[in-house]
Amino acid sequence: MSNLFSLQYVTHRTVHFPFYSFVKELLDPPHDPYSTTASWVAENIPPHSSIWVLPDHMAYPLMFHAPKSIYAWQLDASQRKEAQFSGLPAIHFRGQKQPDYIIVFGPMVVPLREMLEQWKNEGVQYANIAMMNVFWKDLYRPELFWRSFVTIPVTDKQTQGVYVFKRLEVNAGGSGAKIIGKLASLKE
Repeated sequence: MSNLFSLQYVTHRTVHFPFYSFVKELLDPPHDPYSTTASWVAENIPPHSSIWVLPDHMAYPLMFHAPKSIYAWQLDASQRKEAQFSGLPAIHFRGQKQPDYIIVFGPMVVPLREMLEQWKNEGVQYANIAMMNVFWKDLYRPELFWRSFVTIPVTDKQTQGVYVFKRLEVNAGGSGAKIIGKLASLKE
């Protein structure tokens, strides 16, 4: 009963003015993960290099903003037998050919690092070459309860940034079949 009459639930609330926040955002736009990552890709990854993006849905803004790369593993390996996909290179099919780079947004980097350790035993080795100090999640949604009008700082550099891995060496015997089964755990 004492909590009800203390009025703490009223005094600890923050009043927001969405129109003011929107105007302020127009004058000083918050950082977003896609612009930062697309700029990094354009400056640091050679054209026509293959990139696997995790989570999968975060590849689509990069395809638009950094179109000179090949975005790998967009199709399941089983689709390679379909007539409509028969002419596509192996890089487009999950697990058939390792990409040159892997870009990971946020906490998916934890299971990916574990997977890369397993791949190392199979002759596929990647190195973490960059970490972009930008919050991994896009928070400029039209829904006000999901939107952030300010830049969210990265407080945990192990899981909240955007990470880039580069393939160092590929052993011809260490690709494809063994790796395909392990990819299911990283799919959304």
